[in-house]
Amino acid sequence: MKKYVIIFGILMWFVSGYSQSLNEPNLENFKILAEKKAKSFSVYISKVASKTTSLDDKEIAINQACRLFIYDTVTIQVSYCPSGGNPTVYSRTLIKYLRRLSMLNYDQITIEWVDVVMVSDLKKGTDGNFYGIISTVQRFTAVKGEYTYSDVTVKHIEVVLKPYLKPNDQGDDEWRWDVYLSNVNIVEPCS
Repeated sequence: MKKYVIIFGILMWFVSGYSQSLNEPNLENFKILAEKKAKSFSVYISKVASKTTSLDDKEIAINQACRLFIYDTVTIQVSYCPSGGNPTVYSRTLIKYLRRLSMLNYDQITIEWVDVVMVSDLKKGTDGNFYGIISTVQRFTAVKGEYTYSDVTVKHIEVVLKPYLKPNDQGDDEWRWDVYLSNVNIVEPCS
């Protein structure tokens, strides 16, 4: 019996020493961080699309943009809005979107995101992560010679607040929260 008590004591010490509790995140702080990450993404896509950005700097911007997302396989929707025609919406993976954006055949490209704002509160999902939506208005203008193409679309960016383990100064792992961008969907093409 004494042997079982000792084993139980050792197990309890082991479990208490290595288990980490995960505190609920301050959702307001992460809402602000999510909006900042969405604005950062808009800066990176502007760099990637710019004809004055070097290939090396475009590659750096692509890598930095991918780090903002939960996975590099999330989908980004883009639209084409022909004059007098129906808009067409395409979905591409993040990396394909960024690579294609870097190679668009225009003399000048301007992408501007305005009104970047969280439109739904972060809500806890069944998996323990928190989810929300950021809305933005994207103005896209491309010039090739005398031809100018432009459109304005309303996009929703899915946001995921997810815990992860990070080593602390003592070499132990502790739980932290971080917010990531996810799928970018078009809500109103060609508005």
